[in-house]
Amino acid sequence: VGKGEELSSIVGEASCDVVICAEALHWLHFDLFMKEVKKVLKPNGMLVIVGYWVGYMVEPELERSWDKYMRTIEQLAPFDPNKLRNEYKLNFPFKTEHRWTFVEHVEKPIDDVIGMARTFSCLQIYRDKYSSSEDYVDPLEQLEKEWRAASKKDTLEYDMPFYLIILSDNENKAEEK
Repeated sequence: VGKGEELSSIVGEASCDVVICAEALHWLHFDLFMKEVKKVLKPNGMLVIVGYWVGYMVEPELERSWDKYMRTIEQLAPFDPNKLRNEYKLNFPFKTEHRWTFVEHVEKPIDDVIGMARTFSCLQIYRDKYSSSEDYVDPLEQLEKEWRAASKKDTLEYDMPFYLIILSDNENKAEEK
């Protein structure tokens, strides 16, 4: 566990059979991290990427509100949310061995989903930057208001995709031996 962009200083070069990056790739500088992974993997090593997107509401009106909320707070994100939105479909410098997307259909009370949305770091960054403005409207409060007005019940249904990608570096250092 450590900073992905400094992986080789943490574990040493050619020391790992597998590197697992779980729910973190969007936070990392992609090119630097990939260089570090190449350094630390043993020949024929594997990189495993795990991630998820927070979900897509089943009801279109609720999805429009959710998408507006996410795009509002993401504008200040200290990471690239499109990596997640696009299911980590990136130009990896490794061979893709397997790529799976699992979608879990979820139904939860609105309060639980609002509670999850409250934990997003982007929301706090957005609030810190804009909440002192005279015409400030809290995006989470706006989302909750829209959801409660549009929802026909006290629960929300959404589809939550999870991604699992297994990559190999078959040529990594193999010729050097």
